[in-house]
Amino acid sequence: MINIDKSELKDLSVATLVISFIFSYGDFAFLPFWIVVVLTGFVFHELAHKYVAIHYGHEARFEISYAGLGFALLLKILVGVTLIVPGAVIIYKHFRLTRSKKEVSMEGVIATAGPITNLFIATLSLIINKFFYPFYIFNFIAYFNTYLALFNLLPLPPLDGFKIIRWSYLVEGLMIVYSVILMAII
Repeated sequence: MINIDKSELKDLSVATLVISFIFSYGDFAFLPFWIVVVLTGFVFHELAHKYVAIHYGHEARFEISYAGLGFALLLKILVGVTLIVPGAVIIYKHFRLTRSKKEVSMEGVIATAGPITNLFIATLSLIINKFFYPFYIFNFIAYFNTYLALFNLLPLPPLDGFKIIRWSYLVEGLMIVYSVILMAII
């Protein structure tokens, strides 16, 4: 069941458009291309976190960071650097500073949902590109999703990798290795 209210849909839409604008900056003819790519990577990544959190009984929603997107726009326009902080899925559950093993595990699984979704989309895109419909956009979707997964797997707060590594070194390691293998294939 998809439960996205109008405010969350607006946040996801604005973030998608701003991210796409940043990536197409300098050649806006590619803006529609980037919208498709960002939808497959960013939006599905965030929704994966949301729905896994909901599965565990939490309320969750994507909340945009206008400050983060504004900073990203300025960084791209003034310096030419792409570093995007669009917002995050906020989970309405009180996590204590000292967490039980179950809470750390649940947080790890929720954090894993985003990058694993990106890796699935990347793998599927490569398969489609290789065996069914060789078209440049599938290769690019694979690259973007793999890069997004790999970046989010960095074990630094507030990135997903920080939460995953607290839960399982093995899962974190396997996902990084798979991301690097995918990047080498692409």
